[in-house]
Amino acid sequence: MTEKKTRYLFFCSECGVPRPIPQYIMETYFIKGVDGVYCKNCGNKTIIPGYLKKIKNDL
Repeated sequence: MTEKKTRYLFFCSECGVPRPIPQYIMETYFIKGVDGVYCKNCGNKTIIPGYLKKIKNDL
């Protein structure tokens, strides 16, 4: 049986554009403590919610 992958989305806090969270962000940024990701549409920094960091730690 094939394992189903879960994908997470960010929604920009300024313009609302959804963006999938790439695997490298889940692995690298969360572990290193980076607190946000910049929107490719408007350039606004969206803070990574604490619950997503907790989900990553639980994985």
